[in-house]
Amino acid sequence: MGRDKKPEGHGEIKNPPWMLTFCNLMLLMISFFIILVALSNVEHGRIVSFVKGFQLSFDILPGGLKTDKGEEMLMSSKDIVTSDKDPFGLEQALDLMGAERPDSLTKGIEVYSREEGVVVNMSDATLFDLGSADIKPAAYPMLDKIGDIIERSSFFVNIEGHTDNLPINTQRFPSNWELSATRAVNILRYFLKTKDVSSYRFSAVGYGGYRPLFPNDTPEHRAKNRRVMIVFYMNLSEDKGNG
Repeated sequence: MGRDKKPEGHGEIKNPPWMLTFCNLMLLMISFFIILVALSNVEHGRIVSFVKGFQLSFDILPGGLKTDKGEEMLMSSKDIVTSDKDPFGLEQALDLMGAERPDSLTKGIEVYSREEGVVVNMSDATLFDLGSADIKPAAYPMLDKIGDIIERSSFFVNIEGHTDNLPINTQRFPSNWELSATRAVNILRYFLKTKDVSSYRFSAVGYGGYRPLFPNDTPEHRAKNRRVMIVFYMNLSEDKGNG
């Protein structure tokens, strides 16, 4: 009798050699995405802590509710939302003036986000007299609150000085370059003098009238362009900078 033939379709099934490499690749990709998610959650936690610092310092409640003088509680904006233009939800959540939401920069301060981080935009009239770089004493309490936030955080801070396009030519300020730069440096020096912060975290720059927010075609637009902007770099901190 002949040998028994092994029934077809039975026996050990061998995987192709490329299968092991493919499985390893899939495991590496899964691990990579897990790490990305973990890092994004850490960064989100830093942003949330930073936003809460603003809310506590300026008596701003979640969802845009804030207290004002008197017995009423005003609804200044909708609940906190995020979008591509406002990824941190700050534009609606934060209003540093403690009164009705300002409809122009000349009435106080606006806080919002841009690509590199969080911006505190202050009208020059809030900080300085016309054509002057000396800080008004009335602005000290507001700067002290912002300084407290800088002191508690580790983010790098850049202070930008901006003017309108009307030329200035005085003995102290031959042009808007000098005026805008001196204003930015004076704000920087105030924080260094009054708060326990490292000068390593600060920078200051004057842009003159060359980075306007609005066309310099009306007195209202020129007033909005005269400003000081404090930029908190959310993706760069002292710890990362030292690393």
